[in-house]
Amino acid sequence: MMQETIFNGSSAVPAEIVAALRHLIRRARTTIVLRGVCAVSAVAIGSILTVMAVDASVTLFSPWARWMLSGIAYLLTLAAAGWFLIRPFARSFTLAGMARIIESRHPEMQERISSVVEILTSQDIPELRGSEALIQALTQEAIRDALIMKPKQEVTRRAAAPFLIAVACLGVVVAALFLYVPRQTAFLLARAAAPFVNLPNVYATDLTVTPGDIVVGEGTRVQVLVSVAKHSVTTARLRKSGDDGKEVVE
Repeated sequence: MMQETIFNGSSAVPAEIVAALRHLIRRARTTIVLRGVCAVSAVAIGSILTVMAVDASVTLFSPWARWMLSGIAYLLTLAAAGWFLIRPFARSFTLAGMARIIESRHPEMQERISSVVEILTSQDIPELRGSEALIQALTQEAIRDALIMKPKQEVTRRAAAPFLIAVACLGVVVAALFLYVPRQTAFLLARAAAPFVNLPNVYATDLTVTPGDIVVGEGTRVQVLVSVAKHSVTTARLRKSGDDGKEVVE
């Protein structure tokens, strides 16, 4: 005897068909989530690494430059989240829609499953739906099609594989940076992720400046001594704000 369940509160659809299609829908949604999370993570990590590379190679004195670079990284991440996560879930997954997707790959099914779902969930009067005997025969064939479907083959994880590989490769890069230059990497990461924090340039960690942060009276002579471990450094420039607010370099 054919088991039935209630769908949309109006018509009976065989439980075998409902279970198979809902399994496919759940697998499709989890695949979208996996693909989206990997894609967003890859964009986020890649963007932050790019900001860190620019910050390490170019001395950024202006805070606006840091804000701009970090802002671009965050905007790219948000755009990736909208494209790979929000946009796919804007479409609703219906039983008939999932059936049509599967049947487009299997012409031999002759659209039996989607036809059964649409007929049995139709609000039309029985006279317009057609012969009950033909509907029952079509339903039996659709049940056989639903039972032979293999969700792992119909909805694969291949769409998420490139992004998963990208995340893994970027994770290796981050791990290698923390392994070989942990202090500089953590410093650059903090500057890239939080541009609002008043952190000095990454090269400031290699400097020893005396007397440091002090308050002196106007006209008082101040001697600034800078010690740097790199013997290749032979010159220094002092950047200060003038009385008119403009930056002066000596």
